[in-house]
Amino acid sequence: MIPISDSPEKIAERMITRFNEKFAPYAEGFAKDNVRWPTALKIASIVQREAGGPEDMPIIAGVLWNRLLDGMKLDIDATLQYARGDEGKGWWAPITKDDKKTDSPYNTYLYAGLPPTPISNPGIKAIEAVLHPAKTKCLFYLHDNDRQIHCAATYDEHLDNIEKYLK
Repeated sequence: MIPISDSPEKIAERMITRFNEKFAPYAEGFAKDNVRWPTALKIASIVQREAGGPEDMPIIAGVLWNRLLDGMKLDIDATLQYARGDEGKGWWAPITKDDKKTDSPYNTYLYAGLPPTPISNPGIKAIEAVLHPAKTKCLFYLHDNDRQIHCAATYDEHLDNIEKYLK
């Protein structure tokens, strides 16, 4: 419990300490895999926002790792939603073609690699998914209207999934 008399700085300090306590058990695993913790946290924050539920997290982490290792842009809606914020249509309003032109280092449609900072506070399941991603050849994924994930190894397969599950 946080005392009401705590200053904002003290509250932030408490939050950081608690986060570090929770993350510490995973730091060794990331170090063993030669992954810096800021990188792991950025990816986990994207996984946290992109997943329809905890069962999706390992596959999304696997797809993100595949794209990063292949030098592909991530093309992630959640990073662009973070950059855009709430412009009166709700924080998580659908991404438009104009949104994809937004000049921001968080726009992974324009810029390759990870955003400069995490886009959310990742939970343990997202951190675990980044440490133990699903082994997949997939480079693309989407969620259908029932929040079921569908992945594809090629862009043509992804276009087929869009046609099949989203139209």
